[in-house]
Amino acid sequence: MNCQKIFKNKLRKEVSIFWYEISEGVKEKWERIKTTFQSICENTLGREDNKRKDWISDSTWTLIERRKQVKGKMCATYARSRKGKELEKEYVALSKEIKGSARRDHRAYADRIANEAQAAANQGNIKCMFNAVRRLTDNVRPTIVPIRDKGGKFITSVEGQIHSWESIWKRYSILPPLVWKEMN
Repeated sequence: MNCQKIFKNKLRKEVSIFWYEISEGVKEKWERIKTTFQSICENTLGREDNKRKDWISDSTWTLIERRKQVKGKMCATYARSRKGKELEKEYVALSKEIKGSARRDHRAYADRIANEAQAAANQGNIKCMFNAVRRLTDNVRPTIVPIRDKGGKFITSVEGQIHSWESIWKRYSILPPLVWKEMN
């Protein structure tokens, strides 16, 4: 049963209860309807999780929280007042600071992964190198994928997998001949 049907069924049950209850006024009825919708949505869909990206530093997250607080204050005050204009300037300054900080964080994250890929390549660990490249390009796939030879048998040794990839690359001539001389 999909989410939409579950939501509709729960809403029908709750609305049918409303018909039999006599509430005192419009405000009470509205509060009851609002809380019912909220509870059904939370139970059916759940709360949205704000997942933190691993490349954003804690200092950037504190800046983001500060900006949210300033935005709340800005919305609560009258926009044309002097305090509202000061809050708006502070909000703009925080936004610029967050963008710069996030840019620095992402650059450091990419450099860290590139260094991991380089170290893995120097050690001959192809699996770690390709996983690092996938993380850099946001092309994350399952890491454990068996490789088969032409006969359909699984290749378990690292040397066999390297030899298989070399034959594929040679077949499609992906790499220039100078690279093959350096590899052998």
